[in-house]
Amino acid sequence: MKKYNGNKFSCEFVIDDCKFFGEITFDGINTKAEIWSSEPIVINRVSDNIYGLIYDGMKYITLMDSIFLSENGASTARQGDKYVHRYNCIIHPRFVAIGSEWLENTTSVEKVWFSTDKLEKIFHDHFAYRPVIHVDESLVNNLIKCDLEYSRSKYGFQYNINDHIINKYHDIGTPPSVYIYTGSKEILSFKTGLGEFSLYHIEGQTSYGGSGVKSDISTQFYMSLNESASVEKIVHECWKVHNFIKILSGKEDYLSKICLEINGGEESGYFEIYVSTDTVEYSDVHFDSLLNAKMERDYLSEIFQKWFDRHEDWKDARNQLCHTYSRIQLRSATLDN
Repeated sequence: MKKYNGNKFSCEFVIDDCKFFGEITFDGINTKAEIWSSEPIVINRVSDNIYGLIYDGMKYITLMDSIFLSENGASTARQGDKYVHRYNCIIHPRFVAIGSEWLENTTSVEKVWFSTDKLEKIFHDHFAYRPVIHVDESLVNNLIKCDLEYSRSKYGFQYNINDHIINKYHDIGTPPSVYIYTGSKEILSFKTGLGEFSLYHIEGQTSYGGSGVKSDISTQFYMSLNESASVEKIVHECWKVHNFIKILSGKEDYLSKICLEINGGEESGYFEIYVSTDTVEYSDVHFDSLLNAKMERDYLSEIFQKWFDRHEDWKDARNQLCHTYSRIQLRSATLDN
């Protein structure tokens, strides 16, 4: 959601098989879609899905659970002895699904990934990467050789991320440098009525070669659904975790990422979900947290499991506590400014 938030895009919308031009502005609680036409715009049920296409990147968007901010707007101008009419309406969608196709139904949603703005800071691992201090040429070449031999036994051919046909030792610089990622892959897991949750560190490399190596570690929840669920229900389940993260950090937070995978038979569809809610970010780089990634996996899993098991009975008190955090953060930010 971060790459869309704060941006405006030109697009077209399809309503009753008619195309209309407009714009969509991703701005948290102020997210809006403006639709223009030379003909009256008739939307019988604005809460139904409204489909569109963003020209930048040719992304399909599905506006879900919308309300009118302005309906049946019209303007008139005289041109000679005739009058020219233009029509417009402005709607606010609670959710926007973004993908390579329209999200026409959620009966086949199978997988969900989501994260919050403060999640990575809570489970940040200072010791996830460590250097190997004593390294020589033979050690590096043995590592490469073992990796190629394992690839051959597993895939039937030599596979290396740089060049899969390499079959010789490399000329190793002196002294060579080796860094090892030792962070936890799965941090915790628990179950709810909707499905099974797991919290992961995801390691992603984005560059190799003489210019260096860049490795990004992201932290996100993965949810495997027991049965199909609406986008609204999925977001509601994510909000339960979001509120817990706010309590753990003592900071205002928001859902920074929600992605769905749809099983469409032979092909699967992948969608990003933009939630039109407040996305206020604060500049705290480090802060104390009640939990951290170095705690035992079973211990962390039990804590999150109990949070969900008691949610229905305790949700009112928890919501009040989270709203209190929001007011404190807002007051603090106002005083700082």
